[in-house]
Amino acid sequence: MHIVNLPPELERFATEAVASGRYRTVADVVAAGVTLLRRHEQARDELLASVLAAKAASDRDGYLAGDDVAAQGRATIALRADAAARGGPEFTLGASENPIRYGREPATSPIHTPVLS
Repeated sequence: MHIVNLPPELERFATEAVASGRYRTVADVVAAGVTLLRRHEQARDELLASVLAAKAASDRDGYLAGDDVAAQGRATIALRADAAARGGPEFTLGASENPIRYGREPATSPIHTPVLS
């Protein structure tokens, strides 16, 4: 068993936690704190791995700056609103294998399903 010397404010907190009945011993309080620290470190490691994977993917596949993404989003919204206002035919955006199709939504779309209260 390790002996842990806590700063006075943490010792006071741990003692109060035991006195209130939330924990049986100060060791239980310390164990709970270490468990939370372990979870925090694991979440940090997972986040870092995710960021590094995204960076590697952007280095490999290219990336758009935030302003470019926002501009594309605004343009897409404007095109979709225009197509819906005209009630005109669908159109596609992009020349990829999976082009984005826009136009009037079918009547069975959840967007047009009335909500009854």
